Amino acid sequence: MLHIYVTKDFNNKNKKLHISMKKILNSLLATSCLLGMIIFPTHAETNAKEFKAFSKILSLSKNLPAGRIELGVVYDASNATSKADFDAIKAMIGDGFKGPKHQITLKEVAPADIASSGTPVLFVTEGLDAGTQGKVAEIAKKNKVLTVSTDMTCVESGNCILGIDVSKGVKVLMNGNSYRNSGLKFDAAFEFMVKEI
Repeated sequence: MLHIYVTKDFNNKNKKLHISMKKILNSLLATSCLLGMIIFPTHAETNAKEFKAFSKILSLSKNLPAGRIELGVVYDASNATSKADFDAIKAMIGDGFKGPKHQITLKEVAPADIASSGTPVLFVTEGLDAGTQGKVAEIAKKNKVLTVSTDMTCVESGNCILGIDVSKGVKVLMNGNSYRNSGLKFDAAFEFMVKEI
């Protein structure tokens, strides 16, 4: 609470206003921190736990034979959030990420190259705009491409089929409509690993 104290010096006929500056500063600091949390939500890059869960999901796909698989990672180099997520994924894959059934290699996919990516799986990085996500969804439906992201907005909007979140345990979300329209097939165990939205 901010207290303002006013005293009157009737002899000098002056008014002195005493304000507790410490309380003002504390109040402003608390308000700015709260606004920062509301206005500037944080984005986290894809981590090793999420990528491991992703590789396990791939192993259940009936459309992806075991062996070497090229993963198209869609990112916008001019978008700091997207670029940071791409760099994190690239570092994890390195010369090849060994999953349960697949050796995953990386292919960089800029927004302008989504239609010609030619990869069976597209990983959508954090922070991409709805227009770019929509292009991914369009190509994925046309070519039976599996789309995955750790950005839950992509899954909730239906632009991505699967989303992986480890903020509270490992959680794999599936957009039911997108999956049913994709023509993709998974082993029966897949149903027990995902939560449909």
